[in-house]
Amino acid sequence: MKRKLSASMTVEAAMSLPLYMFFFISLLCLIKMFDDISKIDASLCRSASAISTYAAAGTLASEDTALASTVLSDGYAVMMLKKDAPDISASLLRSSVMKASDIVDLRADYQLKPALNFFKLPGLSMTSRAYAKAWTGYDAEGSVTDGSDEERIVYITETGKVYHLSRSCSHLNLTIIAIKNGTQDSYRNKSGEKYTACALCGKAPASQSSIYITSEGNSYHSSLSCSALKRTIYEIPISEVGSRKACSLCGGKE
Repeated sequence: MKRKLSASMTVEAAMSLPLYMFFFISLLCLIKMFDDISKIDASLCRSASAISTYAAAGTLASEDTALASTVLSDGYAVMMLKKDAPDISASLLRSSVMKASDIVDLRADYQLKPALNFFKLPGLSMTSRAYAKAWTGYDAEGSVTDGSDEERIVYITETGKVYHLSRSCSHLNLTIIAIKNGTQDSYRNKSGEKYTACALCGKAPASQSSIYITSEGNSYHSSLSCSALKRTIYEIPISEVGSRKACSLCGGKE
């Protein structure tokens, strides 16, 4: 009786092991196919984002013509696909880049086959797509509605006393200067004031070599990541500037 039971278990093991291995390998192949799809989707999304960012070709042409001509085409997406998914051959012939309404439409057609194709199954036809609106800039000097001064968009900071007509005004850029710790008493800000310790990040320990100041602030900072070193810029209609005066640098621009 024991011999018959042992023989029966051996036969069952011999039959079930191949089935188990087949199921396990099939599961791995399925996971690999889903991984390939996610790689292609992610690559197309990154390419569409890059192309839409560089869409202002007229602006880029004077700075980096080679970069603009390379990125503003489906050839850039093809290059990225070869880098991100080198084992998959995809076609982007149905893609459209900046051909209608500033739209970036990337379509990758490809076939997926199991890594171990025991039954010689045909490949599974797949299409991945990334769709984006190209960034072609905005008219910072323009108006919201009819072009009147009351509706012109201007730029302010939370504590600033002036408004700016240009978002690129250098007065809106916060310049952070690193100085040697302990020498802050010999520095003055733009208004001639001394620097005191920041109420948020506090004094720097004596062992710290550098601290940070700005020309317009009156505090020195022990941490470069201090929130007081970050400037938030707001866009508002010019009719809401209140008592703020025009910036001396960009206020005269039209």
